[in-house]
Amino acid sequence: MNRKKSAKTQRIKEIDPRLGNGLIRLGLILTGVTLVVSSVWVLYPLLNKKANSSSRGPRLQADAIEISDSTTGQPFQLPTSPEPIEMAQLQEEMISQAKHLEAFYAKDSTALDICASVYYDLNQLDEADRLWKACVALQPTEHDPYIRYAHFLTAQERAEEAIKLIELAHSKSIETAGTYHQLAVAYDRSGQAEKAFEIAEEITHRFPDYGDSWLLKGKVQNQLGKTVDAETSLQKALELGQTEIDVWPVLVTVLARKGDRQQAAELREKLKTLQDSAKATDAQGELQPFQQKFEASLRDRAARLFYLSAVQEKKTWNTNESLRLATRSIQIKPNDPPTLVYLAEQLVEANRVADAIVVYQRLIDIQPENIVNFTNLAGLAFREKNQLLAARTLESGLKFHPDEVILQIPLAKVYVGLRRPLEAREIVSKILTTQNNPEAMMILGASYQLTGELDEANKAFERAKAISALPIQK
Repeated sequence: MNRKKSAKTQRIKEIDPRLGNGLIRLGLILTGVTLVVSSVWVLYPLLNKKANSSSRGPRLQADAIEISDSTTGQPFQLPTSPEPIEMAQLQEEMISQAKHLEAFYAKDSTALDICASVYYDLNQLDEADRLWKACVALQPTEHDPYIRYAHFLTAQERAEEAIKLIELAHSKSIETAGTYHQLAVAYDRSGQAEKAFEIAEEITHRFPDYGDSWLLKGKVQNQLGKTVDAETSLQKALELGQTEIDVWPVLVTVLARKGDRQQAAELREKLKTLQDSAKATDAQGELQPFQQKFEASLRDRAARLFYLSAVQEKKTWNTNESLRLATRSIQIKPNDPPTLVYLAEQLVEANRVADAIVVYQRLIDIQPENIVNFTNLAGLAFREKNQLLAARTLESGLKFHPDEVILQIPLAKVYVGLRRPLEAREIVSKILTTQNNPEAMMILGASYQLTGELDEANKAFERAKAISALPIQK
């Protein structure tokens, strides 16, 4: 049976279907925003026209770049820690931003959805209700507004209204895994377990990869005493990415009811360890654990609000305001990858390439596993004609991604540009042992040119031409 939570606890712990199970609800949309930008390449010429006539290489750029904000003339710096701010002041700032969005984008459901989420997070439920209702009215043929509003209604113990809302959507042939899942959740919260099971069964049949509904199905099956089936559903939920901290509490009960007491006890111990680990961050703040969680969650949601507001402003070409809001988001949450990527994009667009380089250096520090951070930074270094920065970036990238041709080829080009032919040759020779790569063959020829081995260079160039003419292997 469902137990009602206090309003404050619900604000913090309620799960938002847009962000997936097991996360503290941020209450803001990520739709339409990508984490990774595509590679930016400004390819440096293999050789300049005077390569063969001069024994001296081209003058190298300084390794360091003067970084400054073009609007103020002050050095551009990213914060390393969150800006100190009172939570009451931060809430006021969030409400002010929400009011601004509503005033300027009253007919844009995406903007209103952001506003509704802010009000929901700050427990201004009437305002959230009003705006989510407006979202449905603005997009009566789109499924997302129905899902979000139904989720809100169910969370407010208004499950019957959520059921009517989703059934209205289905009567208009607006049917997705998400709408059916919200309908099943609403039936479950209203105490109609049999109906919830019936719908969850249909979802898992029609949308077998929708993990949320396997978890819900397992919970309902457990309520109905179908323990064997419940265990199967919960295991499937785990396979589809549902978190252990969400699935295991139900699975422990299922195993105990099945009579598998030893297995239930072992899983209970694992669950306790997992829960203790999750609580470890509160160990030093047990005097006010809720307050600490609230502040951390509020900061997270405020940063996301300003980030999404920046994206919203960009849609109407309000680039200066977009850049300001992205910067504000970073002040609140300095190491948020999506916002840093977005900020870098806007800086490049504003022709503040040196500043964007600073941002990508931060991204590499916090996400070295993301190869695109290295390619983007190297691309910007090429654009600034800073060959040493490009080389250093690509060399660093290859330490984390040693076999990636997307890093090897440009590094070999940089080595040619830096008059380091033997190092370039070593890289492309390795590539050519496993694949016929015409670009690598061209670089090989260029490296031979630099060492005066013109016959070998011509052979490599002819070979590159021949490889390029070969049909593409499928």
